[in-house]
Amino acid sequence: MSSPSALNDIEVTRANDWIREYVVSSKQTDGTFSPMDLTGASVIAQAWDHEREFKYADFFVTMVDIPNGKFKLKLTDDQTLHFPDELIYDVVIIDSLGDRDPYVRGDITVIQGVSRWAKK
Repeated sequence: MSSPSALNDIEVTRANDWIREYVVSSKQTDGTFSPMDLTGASVIAQAWDHEREFKYADFFVTMVDIPNGKFKLKLTDDQTLHFPDELIYDVVIIDSLGDRDPYVRGDITVIQGVSRWAKK
């Protein structure tokens, strides 16, 4: 793997769930992209302050279609409730040999949600 991570800034609404699906692909010699088989790999993603002194969250990762490189990342409303206005995050793929490859990174802009409801 070992390619520079893509930049992808995201927007999260405080005190709300955030869910996105990602598809990992690799560039072929002819310039086309093919889905990357994630068999035996794992994915981690974390949200940190800009100084990297405090980790605010580990994203929940769900593998959706492993042979075709699809997975979902999720932050829960409880996790986003105390997010500050700006954070940074990254997504790292760890292959079956333990090699770590940064896939995507970026800023998280946190906006204030309006609706609130009591959990049962």
